[in-house]
This record gives sequence, structure tokens and C-alpha cells, in this order.
Amino acid sequence: MQFSEDWFRQASDVELENERESIRLQYVVGDQGIEAADVQYDLLHKFDEEMVRRANEQYAIENPNPQPRRHREHGWYLSNDD
Repeated sequence: MQFSEDWFRQASDVELENERESIRLQYVVGDQGIEAADVQYDLLHKFDEEMVRRANEQYAIENPNPQPRRHREHGWYLSNDD
């Protein structure tokens, strides 16, 4: 199956997960030659990029103004109750 940029944008999360798993299994078996493995490797990264993009969009919606955590004198994330 040929995966275009439009397909990646329009596919549901379930479709992305299912197709990625199918390609991952083919890649792991590795009986198709180095050229096919290269194509599968690149496709896996395209799937990952799309999934990360969607996760980042969802995070931006849920957290519209995230504040960074502050570094304390004796380490990260320590409370001020001493």
C-alpha cells in the first residue's frame, strides 16, 4: 500500500496504529531484502512523526498556556517547605 501525505493526515488513529504495526512486523521478520527494509524503516518514521504531531496538537489544545517547571536551589521539582 502506498502511503501519501494526505493519507497520513486523513487516517484515523486506529488506522495509523494498525498499519504501523503491520509494517513493523514485516520489518522485524526481515526476509524481504535490504531495499524493502529501508522503505519499511522510513515508513515507520513517517508513522511516528504523524502520531507525535497529533499528540502535540492534542497537548496544545488541553494545555493552552503551559508553564515551565522551576529549578530549585537543591534540585528539580523540590518543594519549598523546608
